[in-house]
Amino acid sequence: VRELSPAWSPDGKWIAYLSDQTGEYEIWIRPQDGSGSPRRLTTDGAPWKHAPVFSPDGTTLAWGDRAQRLRVVDVATGKVTDVDRSGFEDLDVYSFSPDSRWLVYEKSHATRLPGLWVASLETGKAFPLGDGLTADFSPAFSADGKHLFFLSNRDYAPAFSAFEFSYVYPKATRVYAAALS
Repeated sequence: VRELSPAWSPDGKWIAYLSDQTGEYEIWIRPQDGSGSPRRLTTDGAPWKHAPVFSPDGTTLAWGDRAQRLRVVDVATGKVTDVDRSGFEDLDVYSFSPDSRWLVYEKSHATRLPGLWVASLETGKAFPLGDGLTADFSPAFSADGKHLFFLSNRDYAPAFSAFEFSYVYPKATRVYAAALS
């Protein structure tokens, strides 16, 4: 059996991980102290799963898969819900808001530039944060949930290349903060 991609629950009592114990990788959960039996949370044998991430309240796990889906599972019931789907790439960067109500993730726009999207876990609605004209990535909520921090390639200060007859754009990436109120 191969087990990988462990994720500690916020209260430190549980570890979620991927295991191929049944022949296909599924998400399992077990007490962190080794007591009790592991419990399988997913049973679909779906394509490769990316590392699971716990919500701050510990009730939900999020993960992406090679079918380009972003999914969540209720830890108590094992109910799986599709959050979003990509048409270009795997959804493998995702993060919960501090109140566990929102999931922010990277998903390319129709322009094929990486962008940030957010989904309400209460309503099931997802929408883009941005217009798809800049490359935005690596989202993270502030601890109080009032800001979203991210990296973006928006700084276009061209310099003439010393080796080629063209411009280069060094240091295009900066940290940005968006107020969520």
